[in-house]
Amino acid sequence: MKKYVVALVMLFAIAFWGVLPGLAQDTMQEEEYEGDLTEYSYGTVVRVEAGNLVLSEYDIETDQDIEVSYVISDDIELENIDSMSDVKAGDDIDLDYIEKDGVKMAVYIAKEEV
Repeated sequence: MKKYVVALVMLFAIAFWGVLPGLAQDTMQEEEYEGDLTEYSYGTVVRVEAGNLVLSEYDIETDQDIEVSYVISDDIELENIDSMSDVKAGDDIDLDYIEKDGVKMAVYIAKEEV
């Protein structure tokens, strides 16, 4: 009987130890950019203008697609994109942004791979 109790305690310890990295990863999802917590969004690119990006995003409150404008940070981090000139209308992207004084500034953009 003692073997079963020890085995059960070890099984729980191993299971708990395996869960810890997952818990830590969830808490790391909120990243900081120059001291501000970033927020996440995704959508389809409507247009890219000098220093600005406009996305079509679904708004759950109005049950409609809306256009949202983002200022592009000078030191933006890009994933699956060599430069912002590679971002075109119709591209599906994910982004992280910070919002200050009603202005949303994109700090990270990832282009969906096809």
